[in-house]
Amino acid sequence: MAQDMITHNPHSTASIAGHPIHAMFVPFPIAFFVATFVCDLIFWRTGNTAWATGSLWLLGAGLVMAALAALAGLADVLGDVQIRSLQDLWLHAGGNVFVVVIELYNWYSRYVHAEAAVVPIGLVLSLAVVLILMFTGWKGWGMVYRHHVGVVFFTGTAGELADPATVGAFYFAAAEGEEYLWAFWRLGSLEELVATWPTRTPPEQAERARGWWRPTLDELRIARRDAKSRRRAKPRKRTDNSSGERTAESS
Repeated sequence: MAQDMITHNPHSTASIAGHPIHAMFVPFPIAFFVATFVCDLIFWRTGNTAWATGSLWLLGAGLVMAALAALAGLADVLGDVQIRSLQDLWLHAGGNVFVVVIELYNWYSRYVHAEAAVVPIGLVLSLAVVLILMFTGWKGWGMVYRHHVGVVFFTGTAGELADPATVGAFYFAAAEGEEYLWAFWRLGSLEELVATWPTRTPPEQAERARGWWRPTLDELRIARRDAKSRRRAKPRKRTDNSSGERTAESS
């Protein structure tokens, strides 16, 4: 938000050449934990201990990759206040922490008791993790599709392309010339402003200095009022133009 209203997509702090690292790591623990559940089902139906051994290794690999994904995700959360203000983030992160706790117990129980720990407790825990992952995955991708976390696109009011130095400070690939970045500058519509949630924490001076920030409630009220005024003014302009044309024709 600057002057009237400016919105900026939350950026990914942990990235390589502009690509978020968290998104690269996340598929691995999901695949490993889902595969663990599949192995548990096969072991339950066949009694073949090789499947129980395989699920133990899958659990271990999933926990390692989950730790790496969590570190990258934590860097993103700490790096942008807009991400921390999203409710979906805390549901996504809290659910995934619960998954890791469950799978830690699941792995340790199998490590100590071998295949005896798979049915029924291990199987039930694996099923619970799959269900939780469906929820956290829904919330996680919602942050991308709905809140555009990590999406390289932002809007403003300056009426010109983004300053390359400003862009380069947040998107290093653009600063290195590896890709081109366009910024579309415009005023926020009334619908966008109504859908915008105000921040609970007033933006710091550094956020305001960079040219965009998450608006406070008072700033949102002013922006929404101005947007309503612009909307009311548009019909009057069209009416004035049409009446002017009719006058010109009659004369």
